[in-house]
Amino acid sequence: MPEQGNFSKYLPMSLFAPNEPVPFSKSRLTLPNLWNGIYNAYRYIKEIGIAFGGSERKPITRKPNVSALKEMTDKGELSPFGRTLQGAMDGSQVVDLGCGQPKSSYMPRVVAQLFGAKSYVGVDAGLSSARAERVNEFGRQGDHSFRSTFVKGDMLEFLKSFHREGEEPIVFFIEGIEFDHESAANPAMTANYMRSIIQEVSRISRPGDHLFIGMTVSFLFPAADLPTGSKWGAQAIDPADFGFGLVEKNTMTTADPKATVSGNHYLWVRQ
Repeated sequence: MPEQGNFSKYLPMSLFAPNEPVPFSKSRLTLPNLWNGIYNAYRYIKEIGIAFGGSERKPITRKPNVSALKEMTDKGELSPFGRTLQGAMDGSQVVDLGCGQPKSSYMPRVVAQLFGAKSYVGVDAGLSSARAERVNEFGRQGDHSFRSTFVKGDMLEFLKSFHREGEEPIVFFIEGIEFDHESAANPAMTANYMRSIIQEVSRISRPGDHLFIGMTVSFLFPAADLPTGSKWGAQAIDPADFGFGLVEKNTMTTADPKATVSGNHYLWVRQ
């Protein structure tokens, strides 16, 4: 069973459209951050890899500048893809699969709250608590209606026992997942696991529900979008084969001075 985690710092580059790179607060100079930075540098130097390539990176506590993102949302300074996702999230429940640790993985739930979602549920096998909750973490002062709930558990097992409550649509979020070294070394095993994830999401989904796929889960793309020679080519999982229609694809490239990485984000809708 692959380990889960979340590292979604690239998400705001895809969703917001400021004149400058999306702002993040500076990392706090703390002993855990210093140690994690040294650890990460060692892993990079040894070329053990990052997502789908080796040991998991240690999280650096570096919060997004939520006030700046909120101001950009209020002003409508969103990319076309960001506006599309905002429309999908407005009034929806967001289910973040492989959410990572709440203290270091912020962006999906920041975006959920800023884009008008009703609630957020994060699921990850590596969470420190069996269940936790945060109220109005990034919203308006005095607004206690938005709740972020965190559930410790395997993504697939969570989906198999998932019961819908209410009539609001759901946006399933798969972004920034990092697998352990064993999973990265076994593409077929990892792809089979993620294929089961998409099957369960399809089973649960009603027409009009959405599925967001982030760039680091690179075999959940249409095969034509996989890089030439990718070891994941034979494992491509196209959501279109599971009843989803592509709403929009956003491609980032380092040719854009506001982007630091190249890759795709996808938004699908259950048909």
